Amino acid sequence: IVQIAFTVVLVIWATVFNQLFTNRMARARQDWGMQDFDSAHLTLDRATYNVKLEGTTKQTTRRFLSYLMCCLFCCTFIAVISYVESKKKREAELERTGTFFKTHGSLIVVALIKVWSIAWGYIAPVLAEMQNHRTQDRFDDALTYMLAAVKIFVTLWNFVYVAFIKNWTSPTCSDSFEGVADVIWGSSNFSGLVSLNRTAAIAAMEVLKKHDFSYNTDNRTCIYGCYPATPEVAAGIDSGSDTNCYEILRYELVTFFFVHILYSIVFLIYPMVKVKLDMFWEVYSAQTVSNEDGVD
Repeated sequence: IVQIAFTVVLVIWATVFNQLFTNRMARARQDWGMQDFDSAHLTLDRATYNVKLEGTTKQTTRRFLSYLMCCLFCCTFIAVISYVESKKKREAELERTGTFFKTHGSLIVVALIKVWSIAWGYIAPVLAEMQNHRTQDRFDDALTYMLAAVKIFVTLWNFVYVAFIKNWTSPTCSDSFEGVADVIWGSSNFSGLVSLNRTAAIAAMEVLKKHDFSYNTDNRTCIYGCYPATPEVAAGIDSGSDTNCYEILRYELVTFFFVHILYSIVFLIYPMVKVKLDMFWEVYSAQTVSNEDGVD
């Protein structure tokens, strides 16, 4: 109920804020006599427009390469995220407690999302320039499409992967249920649970045997990528029914949320501070020059 109420309040606030901002901009345009500035500015030919390239194979090739770079950028991001996820899985299954990717993997993923998104903000204008658009309006449309498509993909890909794809693409296999349980729950001390409470360990393995979590292939037992987070959860000793994918997704979403807030605050305050310092320096320089002229 709290989450639903928060969502409703957020939607209402965003709608009201956007409308108030639109009204304020309309008043500002009217006060400064700039109502028709955008339409006149956007329909003029751009200074970098090359009319000789229009309709040529070279321009077609440049536009194809710009879109190809968008795809390669996204594919590179997928490859890097897949590498980090595979290292996290490998270190967890080998029970290497305290290793780098197992401990900091989620933070690395969030950092990669922000770095890739910022980098694309510098790359996209160059690719849009390659397309040789005649007017500023067309250039802005192309730049908006490239920025929005790639940044949305980069931001959502890892979360979509963990929520919907990881279960089918990241299985763990062994020769028996006991072996695969020891692999996936090694960091949760499954072997210790077997010795202390064998009944609970058997109950946990019975849960793994359900078709929701396991399958057999080539005389081997495999567990899908998403399974009960701990043997205690599977056995019903601990409350909750969280899977490892749910815990990863929750942690990474919360981390991304707070990192994004911090990033937004820093880059909101930095221009304000810079402007204040520049104004102070200009005033100080003018006063210094004035005092020197007065002395002379």
